[in-house]
Amino acid sequence: MAKEREEGKTPRHLRTPAGEALTDVVRSRAEDCGGTEETVRYYRGALEPFVASMAERPLHRWGPDDTLAWMKAHPKWSPRTIQKFLVQVCTFATWCRARQFDAPGLVGSLRAPRIPRRNRDPLTPDQVAALVAAAAGHDWLEVPVALAAFAGLSLGDCRSLDWTEVDLERRRIVRAHKKSGRPLNVPIAPALAAVPKARRAVAGPVCRAMRASSSAVSKGVRGLYLRAGVPRHKGDGLHALRTAFVSARVAAGVDLATMSDLIGDDPATVARYYTHSASAAREAAVALIASALDDGSTHRRQESV
Repeated sequence: MAKEREEGKTPRHLRTPAGEALTDVVRSRAEDCGGTEETVRYYRGALEPFVASMAERPLHRWGPDDTLAWMKAHPKWSPRTIQKFLVQVCTFATWCRARQFDAPGLVGSLRAPRIPRRNRDPLTPDQVAALVAAAAGHDWLEVPVALAAFAGLSLGDCRSLDWTEVDLERRRIVRAHKKSGRPLNVPIAPALAAVPKARRAVAGPVCRAMRASSSAVSKGVRGLYLRAGVPRHKGDGLHALRTAFVSARVAAGVDLATMSDLIGDDPATVARYYTHSASAAREAAVALIASALDDGSTHRRQESV
């Protein structure tokens, strides 16, 4: 850079157009970071049109106003799409700074609209059993489906679980540290023990043949729902089995602190995302509250008399 200044040239990191920076960053993501082709397509598909709209302006002249203008140019974007786009822009800026490009804060105070929480009943025990039966014998889905249904493991945990973390004799899955920063310590139920035992290996990943592509996993799980005859909501996958596992244990009386220790998540996260009241339980609670209110009002009327 000093040599370029001596020669009267603008340093490369200041004169590099955004399009060239995107190409360089995506290439480094694929080669240096081991990103999959799906990851490259994901970021290119989202960012290339945006970067092209900058008309090859130098990257250091790009700011949050440009990001906001692009979002306003797509009024039909859903809150989730806007959220994903802002994450991609932040990731792009971080990559650029790591590659010595002068990339400013491209998001600033911009925030995506709040995504409404989808409150729906978890899968019933019969539906979980039907999905597990549909996955039986599947070359790569049988093990992750069983781990999600009987141990509450997430997709990320299923991908990274190693045989050194599975003790079939003591029937425990133990991981000192996972993505959330909390340990994972889940008992292996008898229904789960037979599945990994049949595919036992000396070392390596437990879900050995699991697809690296998230879309391939989603497609495989959609097929399971069809074969099992289980109604599927948009977005349902392995996460629905994890939710059913946690919700059933909480409904059975396991407190949130214990449940969070078992699955390796924060108690607030468990309470917000994994505990759902079934319709029958909600109706029973409403009837109980109404009965208590009626009893209280009757008692007050009798005292007044």
